[in-house]
Amino acid sequence: MNKKLLRYTVGIAMLAIVIPVTLTSMITIEEAVNADNPITKKWVGDFGGIPPLDKVKVSDFKPALEMAMADKLSEIEKIANNTEAPTFENTIAALERSGQMYDRVQTMFGIWSTSMNDEEFQKVETEMAPKLSEFDDKIVQNEKLFSRIEQVYNKRESSNLTPEQQRLVWSDYTYFVSAGAKLKGEDKKKCQRSIRNLLLFHKVRTESSC
Repeated sequence: MNKKLLRYTVGIAMLAIVIPVTLTSMITIEEAVNADNPITKKWVGDFGGIPPLDKVKVSDFKPALEMAMADKLSEIEKIANNTEAPTFENTIAALERSGQMYDRVQTMFGIWSTSMNDEEFQKVETEMAPKLSEFDDKIVQNEKLFSRIEQVYNKRESSNLTPEQQRLVWSDYTYFVSAGAKLKGEDKKKCQRSIRNLLLFHKVRTESSC
């Protein structure tokens, strides 16, 4: 056999072995991180389960928030890029179902923020505050997502929706509009700065009252 061909064949064979092992290792590491973090786990028990408050460490919050934000943004992108015409089910209901991990993490984060806000936790809050604000902006300023919400909103009275569904459509639309989703250019930037300043003011007042 030609030596070059032999080396090429051996190289391909080695890649066939190494690549699956490497990918498997990456997946295993990600699963291990998730498994070791009690904040990201699904709650166990009736009525949505009970949060594992006794197992949480302050050091768990940053990776949990980062993982939960990435998870929700991935779900948001799927909703925003849906090629089907916007409906209550594939837009509003899908938005309502999204971010379950994020909701669990934020619930735990809120408990620590209001009840166990020591110096160690405040450092995490300070570090994550701009990241959480940026995360909210990515959702509210997602033009494809808002366009779908607006289309459902404009047809809400002719889409055979229940009063409860119409209320949810109105609530989502109003929230996005109040957060500046319909603004353009400099007006949008001013609105974003105002919201960030209000969040920072609220955080400072909360910490000073502890």
